[in-house]
Amino acid sequence: MNTDKDINKYFIKLYVISLGLCFLTTFVLSPTTYPILGFLVGNGRFDDWWNTIPYVLKYPENTEYICTIPWVFIAFIKVGGSYLGILSFYLLFICIGIYILVKPYLILVSKYGRLYSFFIIFTYPILFSFWRGNSDFLIYGFVLASYIFWIEGKKNYSIIMSGLGIMFKPYQIFYILIYKLKEIKARLPLIVFGFLSSLGLIYLGDNNFFTTSWRYLTQCGENYTKIYIIGEAGSLHNNSIWGLFKFLLYTMEDSSEARAEIISNFSFYIKFWPVILVFTYILSRNKFIIFNEDRENFSSHFFLISLLVATLSPITPDYRLFLIGISLIILLLNQLKFRIILPLILLILLPKEFLWVKIDDVSFTINGPINAMLMIFIYLYVMSKNIFLKK
Repeated sequence: MNTDKDINKYFIKLYVISLGLCFLTTFVLSPTTYPILGFLVGNGRFDDWWNTIPYVLKYPENTEYICTIPWVFIAFIKVGGSYLGILSFYLLFICIGIYILVKPYLILVSKYGRLYSFFIIFTYPILFSFWRGNSDFLIYGFVLASYIFWIEGKKNYSIIMSGLGIMFKPYQIFYILIYKLKEIKARLPLIVFGFLSSLGLIYLGDNNFFTTSWRYLTQCGENYTKIYIIGEAGSLHNNSIWGLFKFLLYTMEDSSEARAEIISNFSFYIKFWPVILVFTYILSRNKFIIFNEDRENFSSHFFLISLLVATLSPITPDYRLFLIGISLIILLLNQLKFRIILPLILLILLPKEFLWVKIDDVSFTINGPINAMLMIFIYLYVMSKNIFLKK
């Protein structure tokens, strides 16, 4: 009789073989696009890193791109005043991130072996973010560490890791919803410090700290929305429900004026998606249970937050699918109630960049729409099963 462990191994082997085929197919069929070509000739390699430094050095005169840069990077540039400061900081946290990933890797090795455990930890989104020099690689380490520490009973360390991750990009703050109020109350100053410390360093010596901070965040948000969310800069590799919406809109509507009007009518989603996410989590948390043995349903809720952030964010680039990579690790460390979820998660993590279409000079890959639909299906499937499943 096949055990869950044997079945999981089968799916992981299939995933690793498919991953190799996907990389090969991408290289053969679409040699002008990443991921493969960047590793070979440097096209796109460490782009986010190289883009970070000049934009940070231009701050605050230029905020067109800076909204996507971790606040702590800006802090080190402002304090260090040179490339050396940010380079030292970046290398330091890469070492810390890799060190943090050793623990879950060793846990998985005992179950699935060294090779397959490597591809469980370093899935395509993680390799992609590392290749791009994107700080989501570091965030991945902190988010995963916060989960591992919790299941080991080290709640203080778990919450500390969540707070540290927020220092890079604030979307991680949603994970705080998982912790009970009495658990975070004593550590709230630390979380607030993690959220604001680097922002405070940016304006070191600025007499108008709060005014400048608010103006900076507002301008960054407006620029990011205009360029990436409403504009087309974020359309090519967007795996979120907003990316699916724009893909269907461009597919079904030929008029650019009509498309602009429809996007404008749905612009409320861009402003209120965090509220939608919080309410969805609150309404779902008691029914989104995917593990047979899950003390306090912590693993299910961690999975749920990862899924909701990846699905509901207006922009979910390929490297931010590390959230689904975390979901994969959670699945493999627990006893699943619904076996169909594992192959769907693995399918999301496979790069599907080799097929893409161009509509009115705007390019879309099949990766984004397919992944968005799979994530929506997983959520609806689990909810419906738990609501209608007979006890």
